[in-house]
Amino acid sequence: MVSQEPTPLPVRPRRDFDAGPVTGASLATGQIPVIKEAVKTARPAPGDSGAVMVDEAVEGTTDDPDTEKRPAGNLQEAGWGYPQIFGPADPPSPITGIGSLPSPLPSPLPSPLPSSPRKGPVLGPPTAPTTQLPLRRELREQHSEPAPRRSRRAAALHLTRGALRRRDPRPHRRGADPKTLGTRFSPRHNHLGLLRLVLALTVGVTHATEIGYGWQPQFAGTQLGELCVDAFFVLSGFLLVGSYLRLDSVRRYTWHRFLRIMPGFWVCLVVTATLIAPLIAWLQGVPMRTLINGQDSAFDYVIRNAALLMRQWGVSGLPSDVEMTGVLNGSLWTLFYEATCYASIIALGVFGGLRRRPVMTLGAVGALWVVTVLNDYQIVYLGQERILRLSFMFLIGSVLYLYAHQVPMSRRLTLASVGVVVAGVAFFDDYRVLAGPAFGYLCLALAVSRLRIPDPRTDISYGLYVYHWPLLQVFNLLGLATYGVWVFVPAGLAAAAVVALLSWKLVEKPALGFKDAGWVTFRLPMARPASAPSKA
Repeated sequence: MVSQEPTPLPVRPRRDFDAGPVTGASLATGQIPVIKEAVKTARPAPGDSGAVMVDEAVEGTTDDPDTEKRPAGNLQEAGWGYPQIFGPADPPSPITGIGSLPSPLPSPLPSPLPSSPRKGPVLGPPTAPTTQLPLRRELREQHSEPAPRRSRRAAALHLTRGALRRRDPRPHRRGADPKTLGTRFSPRHNHLGLLRLVLALTVGVTHATEIGYGWQPQFAGTQLGELCVDAFFVLSGFLLVGSYLRLDSVRRYTWHRFLRIMPGFWVCLVVTATLIAPLIAWLQGVPMRTLINGQDSAFDYVIRNAALLMRQWGVSGLPSDVEMTGVLNGSLWTLFYEATCYASIIALGVFGGLRRRPVMTLGAVGALWVVTVLNDYQIVYLGQERILRLSFMFLIGSVLYLYAHQVPMSRRLTLASVGVVVAGVAFFDDYRVLAGPAFGYLCLALAVSRLRIPDPRTDISYGLYVYHWPLLQVFNLLGLATYGVWVFVPAGLAAAAVVALLSWKLVEKPALGFKDAGWVTFRLPMARPASAPSKA
């Protein structure tokens, strides 16, 4: 289609209608119906062809066959005399065949219609105005009906499904495998606190059955409490290596470990010697003066055991005539071995076994595993059984932290670890001969699992561990064990949980507030060489 150059005609403004003269702004803002009605009500003289062509362009029909092929609204060849009102127009598009409307030039005639907000050439015919979105009030009116309330059963099912649903994978380090222990573990989002609480409660259950009835739950010769203590040491090894590497200071690491164990332990010794021992003496009819002047007095109980190594288990032979005679608190023996493992972390860190040469720690685990096998088969007896067992499990947790980004995590490996642990418990006197590393892997798999279970906000696992034994002794003397295990065990553990909460609020948490004491964080100023005197 060849575009014909229109002949310039004089502009004849129309003032006998309200729409005003036709401008590019009216075309761009969608005011064609107004212009159409205005042109119909004010027809020009018969000789004015330009205005007639505007009407025909608006109607979309003309007598010119070339104009009929063009879309309505294309006024380039309509003869409306736009050179006086509009600027130069762009040529028609080779794709659509529609040219852009020329930009308006300043005109002395007033225009009541709003000007177009668009700048530059307008492509194609004018578009319809944008549809407005509904207001919030209208949306509320449309959805005014409240959502139906869930029943308690439906809410419980919803929470259960949410807890069992797999979590979304957490972001991992660049280049690291997202299915490893290092990428699964998050210092803030894990189940270590919940797992420690469950382990402390399980240890309390095993000790309650031993104190009240003289037996402990076990599986093929392996006691349940023994498995729980091993799990405690695995988790401690995993966490404390990270603590040492994060603090990067032997002084701060030692101070933090001291504040976590010693204040609660010392208060427990004092409470046991001054409150629980006199209560047991009163229940058993023993004179109070024997607790002060007699052999193994309450004062001796505190002083002899203050260094974590338990050298006196009771006060003046109390309690007596019970299953665990002469043992006021039989759960404190593990704290000495735990402190020994804390010291081993310092030794490994000083000699580079944690940062520069972690293979040293891996070699130590292998050596302890060999010694465990030799002791179980009675080939060679090396070392004390308790220190060998607990240090082996502690270092397994340490190695799992050091090689966390090389330890794959999957359901198949977790199920395989369960099978190995079951086989070790079933076929060996010491399950660690076969399943020591598998047991450590299983503990960490539970700690970093994606189950949506809320973790406890208050850490009462330590207080629950150190206070449950003496309180169970008191409840046994009160006769609660005669009501059965389903009354004796929950009552004793509930009382221990209350005391543990008080211990956390009044002793442990305030003590941890001194972690960043000035003498710990203080760094000696480095010596600087004296500057050479300037030559004049």
